[in-house]
Amino acid sequence: MIRLSIFIFLIFSSLLAVEFDIQRDSSIEVTKSDVNALKRYLKEKFKFHISDKGARKVVKENRILANEYLKKDLLKKQDKDLLKIELEMKLADKFTEYLQRKIKIPENVLKSYYYDHREDYKQSDEVTLERIRFKNFDEAMKFYNEILKQKEKKDHLLKKYHGKVIYKGTVKKERLKNSIQSFLKEEMQNTYLPPMVLQADRIDVYYVHTYQKAKGYKPYIKVKKEIENILYKRTFNREREKILSRYSHEGL
Repeated sequence: MIRLSIFIFLIFSSLLAVEFDIQRDSSIEVTKSDVNALKRYLKEKFKFHISDKGARKVVKENRILANEYLKKDLLKKQDKDLLKIELEMKLADKFTEYLQRKIKIPENVLKSYYYDHREDYKQSDEVTLERIRFKNFDEAMKFYNEILKQKEKKDHLLKKYHGKVIYKGTVKKERLKNSIQSFLKEEMQNTYLPPMVLQADRIDVYYVHTYQKAKGYKPYIKVKKEIENILYKRTFNREREKILSRYSHEGL
């Protein structure tokens, strides 16, 4: 089999370096470990299952061809450099996974963050509205301009400009798109918003019936996962930077 040696050693500058060497072998051997490694690789990367017999055949054929490649001295320095980079990236990814598995955020820390940042977790305002859709921007604009003057003729104007109410109900403000949220104000009611273009043939006009200001805060259990993600990211970045900073004096 191909002999792949990985050497991690301390050079004089005290900076860890990863070096490896690839040499061809005089005989082709396939071990049970090789078979299991290929099966795991195919399963994790492609969700593909293969029998032991099939895996052994694939490993052996690849090993024969790889050895022939080395035998003919076709592995150039730039190819080896690329393999080294790929190997380092793989090892870095593996270490990242290790760090992620290590991080556990205690319940008391999560709750402490929640109470320290309660203003970030206020209940959302609620809006009762209608969403009216048009297929033509000019018609949507004409409807909007006329409805401001004669709201009592809504049904007539909808029919005249081919508008259709596609939604009517109460929704939390935070669930609406930012472009719509920016128009909504406290105590707003019986108000039409200007046409909003989604696509060439999808133009919406919103009619706001009522705007209700929120009271209280979201329960801890509802935002626990969000807080966990925030603290998890901070902790992971801190652990990562702690490791990288050890080599900052080497210009890393």
